[in-house]
Amino acid sequence: MTTDKFKQRLIFYRDSFTNEIPTELVHSTSAKAGSKGWKVRKGWFTQLAFLLELAILDNLIPKSILKSVKFEIKFIRSKEFNSRLTNSEDIDRIDKCINLILQTLG
Repeated sequence: MTTDKFKQRLIFYRDSFTNEIPTELVHSTSAKAGSKGWKVRKGWFTQLAFLLELAILDNLIPKSILKSVKFEIKFIRSKEFNSRLTNSEDIDRIDKCINLILQTLG
């Protein structure tokens, strides 16, 4: 993966899904919020963790933030996170990680 492709994917995951927390549980078959998917779904987090892991393997994550990015991957993969419903703090946390990466990459 190239740096440009990585940045495009991060922007896609950040901007093409809604931060809204629905009143009912949403699944992959649930209606989208307008034209956007749901960040609240665990699948959104899992896809981002996979993207970040690939970026690490491709040496696309600057060393200055590598520890922080690995920490967020560990959070996404944790039993604690995966055994409960997603909240707005979880979404904000990963959005901040995306923004940090994009800012660092320039």
